[in-house]
Amino acid sequence: MINIISISGIDFDKDGGEASDIRTKFINKGFKTDDTSIKVYSYKANYSASTSFEGQYIFEEKKNQSSFISKVIAAFKKNWDFFIFLMKFKRDDIILIDKLPIILIYPFLLFKIIRKNYVAAQFSEFLVHHTTPNTKIGKILGNFYFFSLKLLLKKVDLVLVISKEHRRYYESLVKKECNFFVLPFLIDTDKNVDNNREINSRFKVCYAGALSKSNGVEFLIDAFVNVEDAELEIFGPSIDGYEKFLIDKVDSLKISHKVFISKAKENTETIRLLATKDLLVIPKLDDFRAKGYIPSKLGDFLFSGTPVLVTDVGEMDEYIFDGINGYIIKTEDPVEFGKKIDSIINNQASSEYIGVEGKKTTIKFHYKNQMDSFLLFLKEIINE
Repeated sequence: MINIISISGIDFDKDGGEASDIRTKFINKGFKTDDTSIKVYSYKANYSASTSFEGQYIFEEKKNQSSFISKVIAAFKKNWDFFIFLMKFKRDDIILIDKLPIILIYPFLLFKIIRKNYVAAQFSEFLVHHTTPNTKIGKILGNFYFFSLKLLLKKVDLVLVISKEHRRYYESLVKKECNFFVLPFLIDTDKNVDNNREINSRFKVCYAGALSKSNGVEFLIDAFVNVEDAELEIFGPSIDGYEKFLIDKVDSLKISHKVFISKAKENTETIRLLATKDLLVIPKLDDFRAKGYIPSKLGDFLFSGTPVLVTDVGEMDEYIFDGINGYIIKTEDPVEFGKKIDSIINNQASSEYIGVEGKKTTIKFHYKNQMDSFLLFLKEIINE
């Protein structure tokens, strides 16, 4: 029997549609087999002392600590409590973590030195965040966090990554004997997704995901200026003020009658909406974050049965083949991207077939199939 202890920043109380939460929950579900047991914990602050069938919160906190001193004391207490929490596990328990927050890295390192449990870590992005801190103290803290994560990686025994390019990146940051396993994206293909598109309605295009310039949201809005016979819905989480910036951009371009922007929706609602659209788009820009890029939403997009249009960045061309199971275009010109959408609108009969083929593509990415392969791999390296 393999005993897994999963520790991550997932939220048990709500479904915010966060890609990292969705991925971690699929991995946790995949560990529930006849010869594997798993205990799931979250280090996310639990302010309501609620309980969940999905797992347990490690910490309970009070909102609005009254002073700086009380916050510092609370931080030290959390540090110590996390170390004590880790020490209760057995030596042969396998610990699965994500990119731990800086306050938890050092107690985890001390635990690893003392107990030497086998540690697997999942990283679905490069260590350097795409938004550089714009203050001096922010840069100092960012650099210290980067340094701390590199220390953590030196103590990890196995790394779960999303692409071959990410594997090459992390190989330079881990110890020589560290193992790797690539899990590009995970999806539940057991569920039913009904296509409820409105007949004879306006052609509906949709982007669902994090709202950022890097993800091509502004590029997509510019592309839609000259797309006449369609409407575009954009929704997802964003940094403060960015959603309003996008709405203002749409207004300034005088396309608010066909481009609609809203906040993130729950994952279940998102999946339902995807199947009501005529085209789903992933317009990622070819910047440094595009290296090895595999969006977690690609699985849900394809599984909806709605045709998917993506930009040719990262490792997208390993999964999407233009005119077969989706559409892929290599361009940084919004006009060309808009023309591609127009050509799809004018060939809707073939796009329906492409949507069906896209859905077939997802079968091998069922989380159970991928996690079965991972468990087999894990058992082999543990028994070596």
